[in-house]
Amino acid sequence: MVSGDIKALGCACSTVRVRVHSVSAPQQAQREGREKIPLNAELIDAAWGELCSTNTRLHDGLILGVDAFDGSSGEFDASPAAYRHLAAQGYTIQAGPRAGATVPDLGVRLLGVKALITAAGSDGQDHVLILRRSPEVRVYANMWEVGPGGGVEVPHGPVPVPSAGAGQEGGEMTWTGLLATLAREAMEELAVDLAIHCHAPSLHEVYADHVAASFDIVVGYRWKATVNPKAGWCHIGERDWEYSDAAWLAKADTARWAANAKLVSPLARVVLTEWAGRQ
Repeated sequence: MVSGDIKALGCACSTVRVRVHSVSAPQQAQREGREKIPLNAELIDAAWGELCSTNTRLHDGLILGVDAFDGSSGEFDASPAAYRHLAAQGYTIQAGPRAGATVPDLGVRLLGVKALITAAGSDGQDHVLILRRSPEVRVYANMWEVGPGGGVEVPHGPVPVPSAGAGQEGGEMTWTGLLATLAREAMEELAVDLAIHCHAPSLHEVYADHVAASFDIVVGYRWKATVNPKAGWCHIGERDWEYSDAAWLAKADTARWAANAKLVSPLARVVLTEWAGRQ
């Protein structure tokens, strides 16, 4: 399914796994002299500096970037990338000697995981958990989305992957490891233990988000208890700065609510519309 900037990739498997390489395929090609990748470090630094001056929450570090995805096998190829490259690509500098210059697409695509949490409501309807993003996030500020979620961290202590190819040693992140990442995000952002509060998860779908420059693995969870949609959710405070609000949305209201392009993130509009259409 394609909807604007979101594409469902049609994963044919019930789980996914990630092969992590020490360098990306383009970097390996550059090392071998097969391809040259233009990288204007000064332009990237100028863009990153301007972004950080307007948002103190931004922090550089290693992220896991997607090099390829095979929907038939459910396998990702990924490698470490700099967060500053993800944030700076496509940004147009506003001030200074480089004002008006735009950082080109650097090919960085974040690998993310996101939860789709549904529950039976005390009003007799099915509900889905929605979260409002804070003003300080990288993309889709102040918009509602499904979650929680976040970027997949680069694994520590990688082991060789025989299929990675010469010069591309790395490691592997299994489905269990991806779920552990999502469990940490839920605890950090919402103080919720998914293993306690939800039934066993299942893969919902894998999406490519061209605006956020990400591949998102959406995992479905079913809340064990019946929820009261009018009672609110849980504490979202300073330590959970990614989100400013949370609520249970009734299935009957989902399609109308998801149609609001100014209120709901593109990925959430696609995911919620698909969920609402299921029996």
